[in-house]
Amino acid sequence: MSINAAVELSNAHRAVLAAGPVSTVTVSRTVEAGIEAVWQALTDPDQLPGWFGPAEGDLREGGDYTLPTNGASGTITRCERPTNFALTWESMGQSTTFTASLAEHPAGGTQVTLTHVVPGGEHWDRFGPGAVGVAWEGALLALARFLAGDPSAAPEEMAHLHEDEQGRAYIEGAARAWGQAHAAGGGDPEAAAQAAERTAAFYTGQAAPEDEA
Repeated sequence: MSINAAVELSNAHRAVLAAGPVSTVTVSRTVEAGIEAVWQALTDPDQLPGWFGPAEGDLREGGDYTLPTNGASGTITRCERPTNFALTWESMGQSTTFTASLAEHPAGGTQVTLTHVVPGGEHWDRFGPGAVGVAWEGALLALARFLAGDPSAAPEEMAHLHEDEQGRAYIEGAARAWGQAHAAGGGDPEAAAQAAERTAAFYTGQAAPEDEA
């Protein structure tokens, strides 16, 4: 896979609100496709494997879903085609909330905004927002490539992103950008920077075995 790290890093917009027992992690990106095409890519079980991974279950409002690849599951709590959906995200013994919002961009394409509300605790202290932020940012990169017809969007291709020099630079840059967003959103700057480095190490395959983001 070949990417331009600087360009892809500039395509994502990151925000963190670190306050109280939960923190809000938000990433957005504009993709070059109409809103209906983006909605289909985000919600159609036949399209999801092409960039994200398979989804099983009752994929409608009020239904339960499972993501076999990463082990997450939950309930779809809202579904308003083609602008937004929300769901509970249950993984690693935690229940969090996730929202996807779509809007037509004035300059063309569709702006996709993903918001994940996560609790504090040991995992947050160790990795900060980058644990989910880098993952969702990478998902938006894959979504954009999928909608452009690029086969490198496939999960099995994205899994090797860190093996390429530009891919590794992109992951490390994204992790550090999430550290900066964490500090700007209320986190301690030194702790945020340290958490960002742990996140970068995990996603580039350099983390110690106990460091699972």
